[in-house]
Parts: sequence; C-alpha cells; structure tokens
Amino acid sequence: MNSFDSNDELSRLAATNPVANRIEPTDAVFEKAFGDAPAKGVSGFSLAWSRTWANQGNRWVASGLALTASVAVALSVFHAPAGSGGYLITTAGSSTSTASQSKMAAGAMSATSALASGLVSDAGLMMPAFKVNYTAGPNLSDKAGTEAHIYQVVPDGDPKDIATALAGAFDIAGGVSKAKNGSDNYELYVPTADLDQQNQGDDIFSTRRSFYVNSSTWGTNFGYWNNATMRWIGCQQQNPAPKGCDAITKEQLPSLTEAKSQAGGILKALGLRYGTTLANTPDGGYLLDASYQDNTYATYIYTSIDGVATGATAPEQPQTWTEKSIIVTASLVIAGQAAPVQIQFSWMPGSSDISGVYGELAKAVDAGTFGTVSPKDAVGRLNQYGYSGQVALDWNALKWSENSYGGMSEEMRKKALACTNSDTAADCAWPMKDGMPQLEATVTGADATTVMIWDSNNGRWLVPGYNFYDQTGYLGSAFSVVDGVIKIEAPTEAPMMTK
Repeated sequence: MNSFDSNDELSRLAATNPVANRIEPTDAVFEKAFGDAPAKGVSGFSLAWSRTWANQGNRWVASGLALTASVAVALSVFHAPAGSGGYLITTAGSSTSTASQSKMAAGAMSATSALASGLVSDAGLMMPAFKVNYTAGPNLSDKAGTEAHIYQVVPDGDPKDIATALAGAFDIAGGVSKAKNGSDNYELYVPTADLDQQNQGDDIFSTRRSFYVNSSTWGTNFGYWNNATMRWIGCQQQNPAPKGCDAITKEQLPSLTEAKSQAGGILKALGLRYGTTLANTPDGGYLLDASYQDNTYATYIYTSIDGVATGATAPEQPQTWTEKSIIVTASLVIAGQAAPVQIQFSWMPGSSDISGVYGELAKAVDAGTFGTVSPKDAVGRLNQYGYSGQVALDWNALKWSENSYGGMSEEMRKKALACTNSDTAADCAWPMKDGMPQLEATVTGADATTVMIWDSNNGRWLVPGYNFYDQTGYLGSAFSVVDGVIKIEAPTEAPMMTK
C-alpha cells in the first residue's frame, strides 16, 4: 500500500486547489511573449506595470479568485499501457520531476499559494502548522465504488492555428508570427504587429491588446489581455491621479449572463463546445460558471511623479477599498462531472470588456477503467498528502470546515500558532506530535469528484475521487482508485515546515 504522511495540514491542502498549483508566469515568460523588458512608461511604469496586469491572477487569487493556467480538453480514446512495475501512474519521487514535486510534495505550499487557495485570511496572520487526523463517521458509506475511467491529459492543437483563432476571436489584425524568442524546446506565437513593439513600455493609459500561444512538450498554453481594461482601476490607485485620468470613465460590468455569453463566443472560436448547466453541456464540452468577485485595492499617495513634486503628503498606510470584478470559469465535463480542467475569463472593475483569458489546449486520453474504494475506506487517504490533487469546486462560495485553514477562526489560528511557537506542550490547546498540534475531524459526508494528479514525468492525469466534509464544511479531497494502479513515491527533497 502506498504511504507517505504529510508533515502538516497546509501541505496536504496545497494540492487541492487548482490555483495553488498553477505554474506562475514570470518576467522571462512575459518578456518572451511581449518582447524584451520594455522601457519606462510616461507615468513611471515599467515591466512591473504590464506584468501586474498580465499576472492579475496573483492579485485576484489573494482575494479568493481562481485565475489559473489550466486545460481545455477534447476527449479521445486510447488504452495506455501500464507504467513501471505494473503501475499505470507513478507520482513524484523523480529527481528530474521538479514540477511534480512542487505540486505533490509536502513542502510545496508557500505563503503565496496559501493565499491562492483561500486558506488564510486577509488579516495577514502568520500561518500556523498543524495536523488534522481524519476519521470516518458512522454514517459514511462503506460500499465499494464502481469501475471508473482514468484519463491522461496530453497537449493538443497546432500553436499557429490556435494563435490564428485567437486573433480572429479578438479582432486583432495583421496575422500571427512565430516569435524569435522561441527555442528548440518550445514555439511561441504572437500577433505579427507585436514583433515591431520590442522595448515599448505599456503605461497606465495603454490600450494595447495582445495574446501569446506557447507550445512545448509539456503543453500548449495561451493568454490574451486588454490593457485598456486596466486604465480606470489604475487611475484610482494613485493620488494625485496621473494627468489624463479625468478622461477615463468607469464602465458598467456586464451581467453574469452576458459574461458567459461572451466567454462562450471565445470557446466557439477555439472549436470548443460549451453549456451553462451540466444537463446541457455535452461530454467533452465546457460548463460555464460566472460570479462577481469583491477585490480589495489600495490608493497610494505620491509625493512626486517622475521626479516632479505633487505637494501631497503620503500617509503611513494606503487607503483600501473594494470593487467588483467578474470571473467566468469553463470546466471540462467528463461523464457528467466537472473536472479541474479549465479555461478562465476575467473582467476588471470599471470595464465592460474582457480583460484576460488564460488556459491550455490538451486532449484527454482514456486509459481504461479501474476499481475504486468506498468513501469510508478513502477517508484515511486524507491523512496522506500523496492521495490529494486538484478538484473543481466553486472556491469563492465554498464553505470550509472549521478544522481547515479556510474555515478556521482567527482565535483558533492564533492558538495553533502559539502551539508551533511554544517550547512546551503545556502551552498548546491540543495534543502535540512532531512539534505540531494534532486536531481531530470526523468525516460525515462525501461526494464523487474528478481529481487531477501529476506523475513523475510532469504528466497530468484525471482520476476518480471524493470530496470530503464534516458538519461544518469542506475538509479536502483524495483520489479513490484502488491500490496497485497509482504508485506514490516520497519526494527526493526533504519537505519544508510551514510555521
């Protein structure tokens, strides 16, 4: 039987939310897509400005949004051979599998990804390390699961064709070209017009619209952004506002129905099917879900702009305020269930136009059917991080259990933090083991789900699993495939403690 204990609860939950595990865009990626580092803009903005927009996921996920570089999948059928040693899948364990380790290893959860998972509050309280021990309640089903399919997620689509489709969908003229920044390992396509915009910075008043398609052996991902949608919110975050902000008016966000309609149009342009309910979403199509989000922003007082004194006096703390945005998530539907395989669309506050679209094109290869264990038998897997993965849930509306970071009260967080910082067990409200407080949770409910996991070669798989709950909310998820199919190996690097 596979076994590898998690060193703390934060590590175990790290693999659950797609946001926590997405590969973050870096300056190098954006510079390759948009040209070399741009020159300083007229209002004192540089690469940080364009990256702030293009990587809005980092801001939004801190407010609970799930802006992820995930997957758009078309189903195909192929029975994959069994993996090494008779296993179909081997997870983690490989010294070359850094991406898998970052997703599956206990130490992968950083403060940033914790925010991304909605696991810590906005209060900025330091994250305590603790361990939750899960037991099955008396009414949890002990009936073995049925045979269920496992799918392998593999890249799909010609990057130039995808780029051409994006150009048509967003009415960006001039054709598409392969960027010189590509290499033997990947191909990068951008609008042809962007090839002549090297070293041109995007300031706060930029109306530039663009996209990129990046294809490699690991996947084919893409992104679209519209700088004009950032102008109003950018102006509100500076006091005094830069000259010209008085001409930027606040637009009304679309309704959720309108937002889903716009997102559906983009999916159609990419050759994908979609629906607005599980009942009307075809298998292999995408279920559209839309929600308004409350985002917290800060207004900064500038005593000078580009070296010119403004006469303002900067306060010790910026003024914070909230504005609504919209996110639409398109989740792949397999056998009547939404999978953690998604394309996401966003609308920024003060703009009626789509701000960004991020996703990846791939296909799901059917690897066959395999047995599954009962919910009761799978509860023990919550105690071992290697059985976790990404699941598709409404993270913004989800009610977390009081025995999780997301549902834990501030008072309980402080008590747990006091335990991890204490030299004596007597100072802790719970039993201590291996330097961490031990909490107990009784699982009272479970529902079937699809879990995405990573193998030792950074490949992705969709496997059957369960979402687990106690009487106060969501606890976590684990896959339910019987032993002997998926081999879980310990990471080759020692996991970090989170205190």
